[in-house]
Amino acid sequence: MANNHLSFFEKLINQIISKKGRSKISIPFTTLEKIREEGPRILHSFATSLCYISDPNEIAQQVNTLMQHIIFSLDRLAKRMRIADIVEINRTGGRLTETNIVHVIYNSLSGLLLNIERSYASYFDIHIKVPIAHLYAIKERYSKSVYSISKGFTKCGINAILVDIILESFVDIFPNGASSTTTYHRLFYLKRSIERFSLIGSSSFENIDPNSHLHDLLLEFNFNHPEYYKYLTAEAKKEMEGLPLREQMEWLIKWQKHINQVPVQPGLIYQPLDISLKQHLHNWITAEMNYLKELSQLAVNNPSSEEAHRWKNFKISTQLSVPQLGNILKLLVNGGFILNENKTELLEFCSCYFSTVQQKNIAAGSLRKNFYAEDAAVSESVRSILQQLISHSKE
Repeated sequence: MANNHLSFFEKLINQIISKKGRSKISIPFTTLEKIREEGPRILHSFATSLCYISDPNEIAQQVNTLMQHIIFSLDRLAKRMRIADIVEINRTGGRLTETNIVHVIYNSLSGLLLNIERSYASYFDIHIKVPIAHLYAIKERYSKSVYSISKGFTKCGINAILVDIILESFVDIFPNGASSTTTYHRLFYLKRSIERFSLIGSSSFENIDPNSHLHDLLLEFNFNHPEYYKYLTAEAKKEMEGLPLREQMEWLIKWQKHINQVPVQPGLIYQPLDISLKQHLHNWITAEMNYLKELSQLAVNNPSSEEAHRWKNFKISTQLSVPQLGNILKLLVNGGFILNENKTELLEFCSCYFSTVQQKNIAAGSLRKNFYAEDAAVSESVRSILQQLISHSKE
C-alpha cells in the first residue's frame, strides 16, 4: 500500500539521484505545484484506505509502513544535499534548480509525515528512526540547552563524573554526517529530560543535596545507561566500605526501600531494549545481600570461633531504653572508662549483645544515632539513673 501511495515521489527522487553533481533537472514548472498538492492527496487516499480495515494491529502496521517509506525517501534526499541545505530545509523559492526541487519535495514529504504523526499518534511506532534533517533542524537549539544544563549542574555542585555521563548520553543523538539511527523515542526522552534537568541549577532551584535530587530524577526517568549503573553501584560500595557486615546489610535495605519509593515516569526509559534501572539496582542489591549473608554465615560456622558461636544467642537484658543506653555509653567513652578507640565496633557489639524491654533486637544504626544525639530529656533521665546508682552504692 505504502509503495503505491509514494510512487509519484519515488519517480522524482530516482530522477534526482540519477543525476551526478549539481546539474540542473528538466522538470516542468507545473510539476512544482503537483509536488505541493501530492502530500494532502496521499493523506486523504491513505485515510480512505484505512476505513476498510477494522483490525487495530493491521492499521498500526499500515501506518508504520507508510512512515518508514516516507522517512526512507527523506533520508535519500538528505544524502543529495549539503549540510547547510539540510539546516535551511524550509528555504524555498528562487530559480527552479535541483536544490530547490529537492527542498520542495522534502518539505512536502516532511509535512505529510507530520500529519500522519498527528493523525495516527496512537498507532505509530515511536522506535522508528527520525529523519536526519529533523535532527539537524533542532541540533543547535538542543545543543545550547545541553550546554546550559552542564553549567547549571557544575554551579550547584553536581559530581563531575555524573555530569560527564549525562552529557555523553546525548552526544550520539545528533548526526555528524548523512546518516543517523536516532528514534522518536530517544528524541522524546531527550526533550523530557532537558525540561527537568534545566530546573537544576536555575535561580528557583533550592535543594540541600542536589546530587541526591539528581539521582532520584534519573531513577524517575529510568536512566539505565550502563556507565551510570557502574557509577551508582561504585558509589554504593564506597558508602558501605569499612562498615560491619550488619550495618552494610542495613544500608542496602534502606537504599532498596528508597529505590522502591521513587515513582517512575510511565513510558520513559533510556535504553528500551534493556531492563529498567530499578531492576538493575534490585539485582545488584540482591546479589550484595546474598554475599553478605554468606560471609555472616561463614563467620558463625567458623570452627575457630567456637566461643563466639557459644554466645551468639545470648543478650544482656536491660530496662534502659535505646536512647538511655546510647547516652550512658557516650558518658563512659568520654569519661575514659571505656577505652575502645573504634566506636563503630563498640556500638555494633553492644547492639548485638544488649536488648531492652521495648526492643529485643537493637539496630546498630539506632544505637549510633542516640550515641551522638544531644537530647536534654534523655540526659536528665540518665542523671536520675546515676543518682539511683550512687544511692545504692552508699548502702
